[in-house]
Amino acid sequence: MVKRSTLKDQIKALLIKRILEGAYRSGDRLVELRIAREVGTSQAPVREALRELASLRLVENVPHKGTRVRSLGKQELLETFLVRGALEECATRLATPKLKTALAPLRAAMKEMVLAAKQKDLKKVVEASIGFHRLIVEAAGNRILLDTWLSLHIETHSLVTLLQSQLDLASVGRSHQAIVDAIATGDSEMAAKVARDHQNFYLVHTAEHDSALGHEPKPGGRAKQIQRRQDL
Repeated sequence: MVKRSTLKDQIKALLIKRILEGAYRSGDRLVELRIAREVGTSQAPVREALRELASLRLVENVPHKGTRVRSLGKQELLETFLVRGALEECATRLATPKLKTALAPLRAAMKEMVLAAKQKDLKKVVEASIGFHRLIVEAAGNRILLDTWLSLHIETHSLVTLLQSQLDLASVGRSHQAIVDAIATGDSEMAAKVARDHQNFYLVHTAEHDSALGHEPKPGGRAKQIQRRQDL
């Protein structure tokens, strides 16, 4: 039975895990009563969890059919990385003058990623990565930019990409070092380019793999070559 202290969050985490790992497939119906009985609770926290999953675009409410798992396809991931790259390029350009002498939080986030990678904790790697990039976006000081970035549901897309790919978690963590180094130089344009290239890597990787719910990743491709270069 799920503990009542953080009931809704635990149910949400359980459902996300099942969706990302393929236990629930695209189009599967998620029935409140059935889930509530399974975890031993009322329908209220299940309903709240499903509402949050809908905001993350993992599920959708279909009229007369209930809540179903969305198809999160390759095209959506590609579009997200394209827009995210443009936003983070702009954010890094604006934030570099402020962050070049205040890099401790970014380095701390990197350490969290590396530690989580050693523990093979995918969720914590993603959380630390999002925290790293959010520090830069917030430092840009542009509320519209931040709100637009947040609207991309980055945690969901990052989890899908890493879960369905063959990327090494340690390499993912280390790849952020280039951004820190570029910001440290104080060269806003160079730092912006490095930030854009960072997202472009995942764009290329997604384009060459079936990095989407319900698909198995394919080996090889140019993205692996880029990853090896980033690790040098």
